[in-house]
Amino acid sequence: MTYNQTPIVQVSRGDLIYGLSRERQKYVIAYAPFRFINMNYNPKDVDYIPTTIDHYLIPFEKFNNERKLAHIEKGAVFEKLVAFEKLASFEKLESFKELASFKELENSEKSAISNLCKERNQTKLNIGSAQRREYNLNLPKKRGFRDNYNAHMIGHKAYYTAMLPEHDKRQLDYEVRKKHFIRKCKGGLSWVVTDSDPIAQKIKVHFILDGLDMRSIVSKQPYVNNKTGEVSKTSITASELRWIYRNRHNPKVKQKIHFWFEGKPTIPPWESEEGKMIWQKYVPKYLSE
Repeated sequence: MTYNQTPIVQVSRGDLIYGLSRERQKYVIAYAPFRFINMNYNPKDVDYIPTTIDHYLIPFEKFNNERKLAHIEKGAVFEKLVAFEKLASFEKLESFKELASFKELENSEKSAISNLCKERNQTKLNIGSAQRREYNLNLPKKRGFRDNYNAHMIGHKAYYTAMLPEHDKRQLDYEVRKKHFIRKCKGGLSWVVTDSDPIAQKIKVHFILDGLDMRSIVSKQPYVNNKTGEVSKTSITASELRWIYRNRHNPKVKQKIHFWFEGKPTIPPWESEEGKMIWQKYVPKYLSE
């Protein structure tokens, strides 16, 4: 449902789905309007249209993962991991954790090796995902989307920094990485709402509100999932929603951004009676961006 209470007719190809990753994954399985959407970030060679901002790629994502892997693959703990993996392979075991020599280690050492293994494997998956997304964005149906998004980001006074091929050790810092991703995501909203290119003009944003705690978002506190009670380290989704709130009087925001809750169109979270009370406490750092 849009700001003027007009029901959404259709979720179209090329529209961007925003909200918590877990909820987006659920929507494409559980709710008919979203079932055609491809949420795979490491897909096969299929020329599908991007449907989340995650499908787009900024230079930082490639550089960060490659630098992170290089950082992981050094040091005494990594050397032990490699040695255990080689021994497990020689003994034809599925995992080095099955080795008697590994089981004999102190719990702290086993934990360090196991955690490093998990981090390395995830980073390799992220590198593969970035490479696959880069390849897919170069396929015919998606080049226009990629080029238009990139041009908007490069030309934006606040978000252009996310497109710089920086080579800085600080890129491994969590807060620095988060800022890049926040700019990427808010840049996607800005692109859809403000860009005059015909491609951007056709795109709508569907924002899933499931799982969000509005009080945490308004107060800018660590996100607390109101279903599971889990505390999230990231505030990217919160930043996206605050961006929409700051720009809520823009006619294009009212026209192009639609909200969903429990699989159905709904009003913006600040327009319900409870929401009005919560959002009136929000103090913006920026007036628009």
